[in-house]
Amino acid sequence: MKYKMNIAGLDRELPLCKVSDDLYIGAFIMFGDAEITVACARELLARAPKDYDYLLTAEAKSIPLIHEMARQSGAFVLKIHVLHISYAIFMLLYM
Repeated sequence: MKYKMNIAGLDRELPLCKVSDDLYIGAFIMFGDAEITVACARELLARAPKDYDYLLTAEAKSIPLIHEMARQSGAFVLKIHVLHISYAIFMLLYM
């Protein structure tokens, strides 16, 4: 079963995932879908304030989206910040 949805002007068929006996949700996965990442970044930037200091995101799946928002807006890479739940070894290099 699929759920048809228009996201940022693009049509997608989302697979339905069973939550309970009578409830299903459409699983939206942006990761790996470059076309929808570009379109969603464009739509989010249109709704965002025109002047901002930083772009923030949580770690993992949202990183391609925030990267595309920075690319489209012309922001410098230093304006992107990824928030992590805890410290990891690689972070010591940037402290």
